Amino acid sequence: MKWNVLGRALAAVLFCLLSGCGQMRADFFGRMTKEILPSTPALPPVPKVTKVDADTAGASSVSAFSVPRFTTAQVVPIQVHFSGPVSVTGVPSIELETGSVKRTAFYASGSGTAILTFEYAVVAGDSALTLDYTSSTALALNGGTIEPAEEVQGTTEDFDNLTKLPDPGTDESLSKTTPILIRTIPEVKKLSAPQTDVYLDGTSLEIVVKYDQPITVTGSPRIPVKVAGNTRLVNLISQISPSELLFRYEVVVGDNDTDGIELPTAIDLNGGSIVNPANETAVTALPVKDTTGVLTYTTPLTASFLSSTQLVSEGVGSIHVPISLSTPAPIPFKVSISVLGEADGNDYVLTSREVQFAAGDQLKYLTVQITDDTLPESEERLRLVLSRNSLGNGGDVSFHEIHIKDNDSGTVPTVVSMSKGYAFSCALFSNKDLKCWGDNSSGQLGNGTYVSTSAVSTVAMSDVEQFEVTHSLACALNSNQELWCWGKDNMGYLFPGSSGGKLHPNPVKVIASGVASFALHPNVICYVKTNATKDLMCWGYESTGIMAQGAVTQNRSFASALKVTDQVDRVQIITGAVDSICVLKTNKDLYCWGHNGVQNSPATQIKTFPATPIDTNVTSFFIQGSNICTQKEEGTPSVRTNYCWGSNYNAQITPGTATPSHIFTPVQMPLDYVETKPVGAAICGIKTDGSMWCWGWGVDLPSTNSTGNLAPYKVIPERVASFLDVTYRLNPLHCVLMVDSSVRCWAGSSESLTRVTPVTVIPSGVSKVSLHGNTIYRHMCALLTNGEVQCWGRNNGGQVGDRTVINRLVPTQALARNQSQILTDRERSCAISTFGELRCWGKNSALGSLGMGTMANFTSPKLLIDRNVEKVTMNDDGGCAVLKNGELRCWGNNSDGQAKPGSTSFQSTPVVVKASGVRDVEMEHNSACYISTDDKLYCWGKNLNNQLGNGTTTAQNTLPATPTLENVSSVILGGGFSQPIGCALQKNGDLSCWGGGQSACLGTNSSIPKFMMADVRKYSVGPYGVCVITGDEGKLQCWGTNSAGELGVGHTSNVCWAAGPATIVSEGVTEVSLGSSATCFVLNTGELKCMGDNSSGVLGTGDTLVHPRTVFGLTN
Repeated sequence: MKWNVLGRALAAVLFCLLSGCGQMRADFFGRMTKEILPSTPALPPVPKVTKVDADTAGASSVSAFSVPRFTTAQVVPIQVHFSGPVSVTGVPSIELETGSVKRTAFYASGSGTAILTFEYAVVAGDSALTLDYTSSTALALNGGTIEPAEEVQGTTEDFDNLTKLPDPGTDESLSKTTPILIRTIPEVKKLSAPQTDVYLDGTSLEIVVKYDQPITVTGSPRIPVKVAGNTRLVNLISQISPSELLFRYEVVVGDNDTDGIELPTAIDLNGGSIVNPANETAVTALPVKDTTGVLTYTTPLTASFLSSTQLVSEGVGSIHVPISLSTPAPIPFKVSISVLGEADGNDYVLTSREVQFAAGDQLKYLTVQITDDTLPESEERLRLVLSRNSLGNGGDVSFHEIHIKDNDSGTVPTVVSMSKGYAFSCALFSNKDLKCWGDNSSGQLGNGTYVSTSAVSTVAMSDVEQFEVTHSLACALNSNQELWCWGKDNMGYLFPGSSGGKLHPNPVKVIASGVASFALHPNVICYVKTNATKDLMCWGYESTGIMAQGAVTQNRSFASALKVTDQVDRVQIITGAVDSICVLKTNKDLYCWGHNGVQNSPATQIKTFPATPIDTNVTSFFIQGSNICTQKEEGTPSVRTNYCWGSNYNAQITPGTATPSHIFTPVQMPLDYVETKPVGAAICGIKTDGSMWCWGWGVDLPSTNSTGNLAPYKVIPERVASFLDVTYRLNPLHCVLMVDSSVRCWAGSSESLTRVTPVTVIPSGVSKVSLHGNTIYRHMCALLTNGEVQCWGRNNGGQVGDRTVINRLVPTQALARNQSQILTDRERSCAISTFGELRCWGKNSALGSLGMGTMANFTSPKLLIDRNVEKVTMNDDGGCAVLKNGELRCWGNNSDGQAKPGSTSFQSTPVVVKASGVRDVEMEHNSACYISTDDKLYCWGKNLNNQLGNGTTTAQNTLPATPTLENVSSVILGGGFSQPIGCALQKNGDLSCWGGGQSACLGTNSSIPKFMMADVRKYSVGPYGVCVITGDEGKLQCWGTNSAGELGVGHTSNVCWAAGPATIVSEGVTEVSLGSSATCFVLNTGELKCMGDNSSGVLGTGDTLVHPRTVFGLTN
């Protein structure tokens, strides 16, 4: 059988050859196969094309088209599906219908499978509304083959049609299975409209148009946008990438659009053009965008907490903190809340960190759940901060403190009285314990050490009946009529056996017995004896007449204490810039002498005991500055009445009128006041309902930033018990005792404002920080990772940028988004956006320090240079900027050619200093330096103290030809006007410094760059110090002046250079900025920490009490 079959097969082949068939016919061979192998299974048929489609994953994303679109240089993967696997040799192709020129898709992959992929590269000029091949025979072998990949059966016709495609336009053709648009003219791929938010005057509406391919622009295209019904032109600013265009419009006053801006349907070319490299004109049509949430609003509107403080118990449950708008909300918006303080997640639950206001809302509540536990613990503090208000950040009360009082400690003593010295405070409790806290550099806390503390924990003295504090001195009277004192004895007369300046960290018994009451001055102690005549005795050093001895300076020890008068019930000394003393006698006559001010006529210094009382029938009194208020019991039945007199410059005696300017006789206050008290150039009173009201000069009043004279207004709504008298006036602090025995204070701080170790200011999300070196106008800005800029501190010139001149104690938003760099100096701030725009704001000097061409101040960011800015620097009266093309521009004071070399006239707007070749710039005082694109450092300007680092003290009024240093990475100029410091970081990590006039402690004095440290990554130069970040660990080390603890090393002693600072402040540091008396740094976690002096609020921790706030730590 086997041979027979073989013979018949050979015969069949021979027959075919002899007949001239040229190739074996598949149908014949198939029949023969079936015939000779009837038991063999049937073979698959010859493959055929079942459909043609395409992969559209790489298509341009253009929302204007309903089908996928491919354009110039994009590749269309076309897939030919067969009914069975096929093998490919060579490079077959498919001819496509692409307009006037037919394009070809070439074979790419798929041999051995049932799907072959052909690739079509789109060429400029190609066009097809729905891409398809030219015909069913468009697949050409081009000398190659497409054959079945396995043994098959079929007819000759089957083989002939193996590469035949479905007819174009039929169901399985390319145009039907995968509709594709071929269009090579530039189309708008993406339109980035302004984010949903409220935009204020001075902020930008920025629109980014992204095309699907590189483009070239000529002329000034623009986008006309409807804002509040008016057409505003959003002009082209720059081409930020080969295919992206940035358009911008600055919102102006009057652009109040509460319904949302309206974008047009197309770009207005305005006579210009947008084309691709093939010179095809771009489509200007824009996708539809919903911009109903893009609102503009320029009418002043602020959000505030209604109070700055609240004392609650652990078991209170939920509390609702009110937030109010200055007027009903014209549009929906939200306020964001950030959280600081000692309390943590175990103490509270904050339901939301955002408060949403609907249109028409004016008052909303933030809910806080206070957690109750059974663990005795100290008082905790939760500080809520209005960190962002989309209509301009924060009103006057931008934070609210919640003090959480523990309820698991049993009965605890309550506060009876509190007072404050220079930088420390003391409080007397109901159990007669006296506790002190704050600065302890002179031993004034009385705890036997010189270690400062913010904790109200250590008892300085027990069994206390009365206490007083002054600058760095405290004294207390106990029930045994003993007088004890501790702290600093300035002149050496107050303590037995003391000497000038001697420190006493432990209480010293000064008088062993017989003391009824006393009053304290930094250099004088006066006390009332318990004898029958109630003598007033004084000793110490004074030249202002406190001892009533005329113009004769008194230098008396306790042994030679002087009797001033007798029959004294109470004595009070007011100390500060001037000194006064008052005694209330047993017959209720009030006598005052010393600095007279305008308390009575004539306004002269009274240095002897007055012949007549200043008032009679007095039960109590308060004196401050140029005013006195007394209380009397008058009438039948007896009624308490209040009288005040003295200065009336600010209408504090006669609210509503400042005439006359001085009133020398007591003026009765309204009868519903139970107590009145002078507060600077103002007066406050407590009413019978427990509310506190104030009037007079707004600068001295709480909860206001007015500089005018104010009529009476309510400050604390309820539960005020009495005023507390703080007699030391150099750093005034005004306090009241509340009904719940808590203490509220304002106009100062009950805590030390010197932070010698780092404290957290912003817990996360910070990328950069800038704290300038001016010693007076201190403020700071931080750049957040989301592009937001927040500023705080002094705001006298609007340098915080929140559209106010209110000093901000906590971080406050200046710019909401898209910022990449920040810089502060003196009373100004600047920021560079991610688009290269330079904006500045704050106080303008007479020398045009803002570069705006005007002397006006700006309380919100204003555009200075509209594009391509890479770096900015400022000094006290000017600045410089480097552009992307290497151009250097400067402005402002030019007395030494620092803003325009070769000239000395000030430049009111930026002028070109160098047209190209600049990579970095730095300016300070009257000198400037730039780094060239080849990393060379050049300096010019004033050089009296070696600030140019060129080995001379010769001024350089023109750009120098010789570099100061090479291979430079960055440069910073600092120091003072006559004590300059310049430092440069080289590419290898070496830090070198120069300059003259600084203390030898700093180690930077040199006429040429002097090597300081290696492996430096970042650094900062302040007026009197330097900080560096070194190594991969990000170690922060600082040296120089440390009088305010600004170096963060735990003390206030200077840290001198000795081959490098020894103390590491922190690790993981990425950024640092050193100011005049404060330093801030950013950790790799995004946390911002600061240390140093916080008297101007520059640390951002809100310690200064502008508004009446509960003193922390007194309840437990």
